[in-house]
Amino acid sequence: MKPTCVEKSARTEVKRSSETLCVLPLLKPLIMASDKWEPNGHIQQNQLLFLFDRAKIDLEKVPEIASFSSGDVEAVNRFLEEQGFHVQLPPRSPGRPGFAIATRLNVLVKWFESGMITTLCVEKYPAVRIGSGVKFYHSSTPNPICVIETKSLDRVYMTVWNDSPSGFDLLTAVLAVKKNLSETDQYRGVVFPMITRDKEENVSWMKGLATNTGVSLEVNAAVQQTRFWMNQVGARVDSAAAVSFVLLCGRGPIPKPDLIIDQPFVLWVERPGVSLPIIVAHFAHDSWKKPSEL
Repeated sequence: MKPTCVEKSARTEVKRSSETLCVLPLLKPLIMASDKWEPNGHIQQNQLLFLFDRAKIDLEKVPEIASFSSGDVEAVNRFLEEQGFHVQLPPRSPGRPGFAIATRLNVLVKWFESGMITTLCVEKYPAVRIGSGVKFYHSSTPNPICVIETKSLDRVYMTVWNDSPSGFDLLTAVLAVKKNLSETDQYRGVVFPMITRDKEENVSWMKGLATNTGVSLEVNAAVQQTRFWMNQVGARVDSAAAVSFVLLCGRGPIPKPDLIIDQPFVLWVERPGVSLPIIVAHFAHDSWKKPSEL
């Protein structure tokens, strides 16, 4: 695959920024609070709850997710701050009883062998080349997929995908891709950009989720901040979420080429036995930065 380094800013269409979707930290507070939730009309709520039962099983296999709960929203916000996150839940209205739950998913994966530091796009972006512990596949994606093995047996997938779906549609697309992989030996290694991203995600659509089984609860507020770093050593996913609930009254010979990832690309991290990815993300040039550390 030849390097092209075509940035969307040089084209006529609207430039797309990076985005991440880390659902396990969002689902764990709901799972801890109740066994059954009902959406109130938002499509994202339906999409999230579709994953509810799968997440209950998956969370047992992801010990790197911690949680903290309290009837005091300020205590939950202090937990987030102590964990190094700036997102904060808003105060609960006086006279409305309830509680809040915060979670933090912190997963570090390391390549079997550290990669070689290099650059992409005429030395514009810091990058990594890995030539061992990586396999390549074709699928329904527009371009080949590389799969990098890690010491923890988690796998990191990457593929150039400029116009990939977004949000939960991206997660659905990634899960579909996994069912149709065909291995190829046409590449000898992969070159990909280093990544640094730290953003607050908009999860305000969770407000209004409610349950009327047992104690009636409603989601009063939700926040999430996701950080991702990737360099020559490995990658780290670090995502914190917090949900505030209120109580309701009733509701060989010729060297093979490298696969060059020098355009906006999709990445996801899998763990054996876990049906949902640890993270799915679309990384545009705004995140192609060398992290200070993992």
